[in-house]
Amino acid sequence: MFLERRCRIYGMISLKASKEYTEYAIESFFRHTRLAPGDIFILILNDEHEVAISDSLRPHIKILAHDTPASFAKNANILRDTALKNFSDLYILNNDIIFTPDWAELLHVEQAAITIPLCNQDKHYTAGEFELERALDLEDYLPHKKAFEEIVKEHRKTHTGVKPIFFAPFFCVRIPHLLLDTVGAFYEAYGRGGAEDTDYALRVHLNGYSILQPQGCYLLHFMGKSTWRGPETPEEVEERDRKYREVFIEKWGEKLTEYMIDLDESILSDLDFDPETADWRKFITMLQKAPFEPAPPKISGFLYCDKYTESKLKAAREVVPTLDHLNVVAAPGVNMQALKSEISTLNLPPEQITLGISSESELTLTNSLITDMHNKKYEYTFFFNQLTLSGTLFEKIKSHLLTKRSVPAWFVQSSAGRLLTLIRNDSKGIRAPGRENTELSLRLPVEEWIKEKS
Repeated sequence: MFLERRCRIYGMISLKASKEYTEYAIESFFRHTRLAPGDIFILILNDEHEVAISDSLRPHIKILAHDTPASFAKNANILRDTALKNFSDLYILNNDIIFTPDWAELLHVEQAAITIPLCNQDKHYTAGEFELERALDLEDYLPHKKAFEEIVKEHRKTHTGVKPIFFAPFFCVRIPHLLLDTVGAFYEAYGRGGAEDTDYALRVHLNGYSILQPQGCYLLHFMGKSTWRGPETPEEVEERDRKYREVFIEKWGEKLTEYMIDLDESILSDLDFDPETADWRKFITMLQKAPFEPAPPKISGFLYCDKYTESKLKAAREVVPTLDHLNVVAAPGVNMQALKSEISTLNLPPEQITLGISSESELTLTNSLITDMHNKKYEYTFFFNQLTLSGTLFEKIKSHLLTKRSVPAWFVQSSAGRLLTLIRNDSKGIRAPGRENTELSLRLPVEEWIKEKS
């Protein structure tokens, strides 16, 4: 099952010291990227400067200019918030890149994973007089544009498929919407730049997701033109490195710092560990400073009140006190005074309850609520009603989930009391009452969950 293409936020961060690289990056981006309605290209000017943009491209670029420079993590989080708001996937792009044909489509994979392309730091090539070295300047590339295009063509003839990796620098990274929400924000304590991508990669693995490298996606990355090979002095590089290393040690501990930051692989021999067949989540857990505990999910409830209200209230009573929010919708004709009296006995603060009346069908309200709760960052929603996951109703809900790409929402029948406790305390899975043969994984992406249940 191939995923429907979601809208995309492309975000590039530019500095005055490397603005010439930005101009070539933008030109190659728009020449080699297939944009669709709803896609947005955001150019962040991280200090005071202007970038030469052609009149034909200017309408397609949204410019965000900072008064004072922000860190890489801060800018990444600005882009992340925009992608979440627009229900989009996020592509974070360095400004010292030359893009190649269909690079973005090659990064768009079926799995719930972040994807990172190959570049000249991974594979070195020679074409005539052009030496595609690990680090390059514009004057090295400009006389050899055609040679680089030929290198890419030849590379793709022999490199196909997708390779799981532990980590690669986020010089160009695609983060699907699901992971933006689940893995969370970039950690901004590292300073101007450094280790925030390493930190994010560790959390990707710990949340049960993967990092993939599509082998046919090959870009030119000049490397370091906004930092150590650009405006920074040796003293500034040393201070920036010292800062992020100290923060990384404090958060992850000495052993992971030695392996991830200092690139000391001797620790692998001590662990009898084979990176090619690694369980990376287990590896990180063994080395990290403290056990990883995902943030507790925010959970809402939905109670549709009609002639079956009494049984639904009974089902909800055990769970409601530990919900973060309860939505109550009454059908026309329901005695609101009696309903308010019943709700007051549910032991939930009034500010955490929304009460309303609607003539819409229960299915319509359910669909609307999934989107609304997702916007408000509720990870799970309990439906205290008589719905089942079969037949026509299931197909409609399935269609909605695949279209909206909502985070998982769990539909439970009556007698659902123990489920919430299990979600709070068990990160592996739950079993729904009456459906003991079906295990629902709490961390399973909704597309995979739908596929399993179809």
